[in-house]
Amino acid sequence: MSIPTDRLQRPSERAPLNDVVAWIDGWAAPVAAEDVALGQAAGRVLARSVDAALDLPPFDRAAADGFAVRADETVGASA
Repeated sequence: MSIPTDRLQRPSERAPLNDVVAWIDGWAAPVAAEDVALGQAAGRVLARSVDAALDLPPFDRAAADGFAVRADETVGASA
């Protein structure tokens, strides 16, 4: 694959954001969606949302109850 020479000029390190976004948009192109086996899907991006046919379990459930804290906020706290 050859790169067109009119697209080789890259923005400088300090280019305005709009110029950089326009440069990226000039290079980016959509990729066609394809069906792959589940075992080959690792590392890929979904082309559309995937929704489960039904909720399992059919009720709200937490695997564990507890609180998240920062370790430095627990210094001196009792058990």
